Amino acid sequence: AAAPPRGPHAVARIFLNILLFTVLTLAAGLGRRQNEYHERVAFAQVVHEKTKRVEVEHRLARIQESSRAEPGDDEASSDPTTAVTGELFRSMERAEGEQAANHLQELARLGYKEHWLV
Repeated sequence: AAAPPRGPHAVARIFLNILLFTVLTLAAGLGRRQNEYHERVAFAQVVHEKTKRVEVEHRLARIQESSRAEPGDDEASSDPTTAVTGELFRSMERAEGEQAANHLQELARLGYKEHWLV
């Protein structure tokens, strides 16, 4: 067994060790809390971005549903990666008057929300 510290500086060393241990424990706890806070903020940002994406995809689906291309249309069989955008613009070509204005307004809202506008 270790002998208890003796002498005039023994109490000061014990106090210094306890103080150092307390400071290190507090610093580690603070670091953990900051890390958890940053993780929560990042998660909230991801959820917000996914929510915006789902809203935009839903709008595009509604626009696509409201103005389907004719089955015999050659452009309807275009590349799948551009089909939604192509459908959106084709529906604008076929629309007249107020319907065309509504399509354009919807496209402008979508562009603004997705930061397409320059």
